[in-house]
Amino acid sequence: MLFQRLLRVADHGIAAGISLAATHRLQVEAESALPLLVFVIAGTLAFPSAMGVLGLYESQRRRSLARIAGQLVLGAALTATVLVQVCMALARPEWSPYAASIALAQLVALATTRLAIYSALRIGRRHGRNVRHVVVIGTGPRAKAFASEVALNPTWGLRIVAFLDEDQPMSGTRLAANAVRKLTDFPDIVRQHPVDEVVVALPRSLLFQIEPIAAECALIGVPLSVLSDLFADKLPASQTVRYGRLPAIQFADVVYDSTDLFLKRCLDVALGTTMLVLLAPVIGLSMLAIHVTSPGPVLHRQVRLGRNGRPFVMLKLRSMVADAEAQRAALQELNEVSGPVFKIRNDPRVTPVGRFLRRWSIDEMPQLWNVMRGDMSLVGPRPPLPHEVDMYDSWHRRRISVRPGLTCLWQIHGRSDVQFAEWVDLDLHYIDHWSLGLDLRILLRTPLAVLRRDGAS
Repeated sequence: MLFQRLLRVADHGIAAGISLAATHRLQVEAESALPLLVFVIAGTLAFPSAMGVLGLYESQRRRSLARIAGQLVLGAALTATVLVQVCMALARPEWSPYAASIALAQLVALATTRLAIYSALRIGRRHGRNVRHVVVIGTGPRAKAFASEVALNPTWGLRIVAFLDEDQPMSGTRLAANAVRKLTDFPDIVRQHPVDEVVVALPRSLLFQIEPIAAECALIGVPLSVLSDLFADKLPASQTVRYGRLPAIQFADVVYDSTDLFLKRCLDVALGTTMLVLLAPVIGLSMLAIHVTSPGPVLHRQVRLGRNGRPFVMLKLRSMVADAEAQRAALQELNEVSGPVFKIRNDPRVTPVGRFLRRWSIDEMPQLWNVMRGDMSLVGPRPPLPHEVDMYDSWHRRRISVRPGLTCLWQIHGRSDVQFAEWVDLDLHYIDHWSLGLDLRILLRTPLAVLRRDGAS
């Protein structure tokens, strides 16, 4: 804990120094000193706060350096976003370049020091320093697998003190005879050796044996982890939840960290607001062009399904004739996409102005309002129509298990050129591997896909 506190203090000091240095050249009158002070304070707090939210002040013992580096880059992106928003709130948009320079300089300084510290710690753990002593309950294949993982990752700094079991080790486990003790020996082991953690590696049929050890761990303050094989491989990984006073084990195909989801929502609001303001003139001119060239409303309101099938009204700039839906049945045989989705590359219902709007994805811009409302996210699977979901196979429905988005992997991999099965595969890959870093990569690649007009129709 002391180490983490010292890191936090050092990070704030580095961030403060860089913020002061970056804003030193700002020439402001005496009455503008307060906005400058607010900007400097924001620059001092933003990056360390982002690191705290991303869990970088917790133990990084079992995190890879690549993952830590990725989290630091994400922290810099969040810092830049926050500081730009502060500039806008202070009515000082001309300070935005300083916001970007502060975030970049802090990234270089903090990443260099942080990765150097963690590299040194890993080298020390590899050589037997700063180790955590572990007692493993069990001597079967699961205990062997755990021991193998520990051996393959010396930088974790874990040292197995003993294996506890009522029976002799199974053949082939290759556990040292002097490392195997009886379950009843646990209190003696705790007295004889430092024990930082207990890992239970028993089959589910024998979990009842650990109740005395679990009680002992609670008494002496040693954390206990259970390598669970409940329901074997038929269900995804579990997590513990509570219904009031009642504890429960929950199985979810993908479990996202609530902090990461909160940051994703903050990113949606911050970037969505900025994009909506910047693109307002483009949206306004497009609405005028639609109104002048085609009878009917300028906005197309369509019911789509959001997370877990919740209906919402999605906004688009109208790119088709007013009675496009009535003409669809007659054009069904021209559908070029397999599955429940209906798409025609040269759809005769699209107006000339609408074709231009679609080519550059301008027709999708009003959905930034759906992002602001929380119906959608900037990144996520595209929201389907209700009748499309009615035709889904069971495995297709998982693509609506998350909040839909403006863009996703489908958008940067060909758009309308992608068949439905591949489309679903891309969405499920996104869901299974989601991270804030993946969202940022998709957001950065989307403008390129639009400029190349990949699969635009």
